[in-house]
Amino acid sequence: MATDVFIPIAEEYNLIREIDFWVLENTFIGIKDNYEFLADKTLTFCINMSSEELNNPLFISTLRDLLEKYNVPPEWIELELTETSFVEIGQEAINVLESIRSLGVKLSLDDFGTGYISFNQLVNYPVNVLKIDKSFVDLLETEKKSSEMIIQAILAMAESYQLDTVAEGVETAEQFVYLRESGCRYMQGYLLSKPVPWLIAKDLLVKPDTEKLKSLM
Repeated sequence: MATDVFIPIAEEYNLIREIDFWVLENTFIGIKDNYEFLADKTLTFCINMSSEELNNPLFISTLRDLLEKYNVPPEWIELELTETSFVEIGQEAINVLESIRSLGVKLSLDDFGTGYISFNQLVNYPVNVLKIDKSFVDLLETEKKSSEMIIQAILAMAESYQLDTVAEGVETAEQFVYLRESGCRYMQGYLLSKPVPWLIAKDLLVKPDTEKLKSLM
């Protein structure tokens, strides 16, 4: 079942916080179990966070307790929120975000450009990373000029606010080269790898596909 189907159902039946907790704890368990392997890697574990947690007064203490229980370095963790989660949020929610940042955990704004946040509003939100939505990356293939204008605007804004950028859904070498040359720091998508089980991901970290990487440089 796709996430855009089961997440609304989980929210309707008030199960989303239990799911958030399960995902966080199991990610942290995986990190603890592989700590020796991960210690010399510069990895960030990105975890989707429900907008429900912005109104959960217990979320910060839960996150802090899990970090301490499993001895997870907070700088290894990045929580992702969709841009639509930020629409009309109040000061309490901003306080939650600032508290997350104070723990040393990073925050990313997912699917950026598809919601309603204006560029000058971004200064109000304590995020570290903007993720350029896949729809704009796809348009590089069909509506190159308009997509380039949007992507360049996002990259310029990220630079002015000293935010990292991630392009989602990179599937062709042409997209990769354009984004890299435009200053996008990170990319994700099928061009680099499809989602794989953890054991395969570990193998790729030890023995990356150097031929593929060389072809993109």
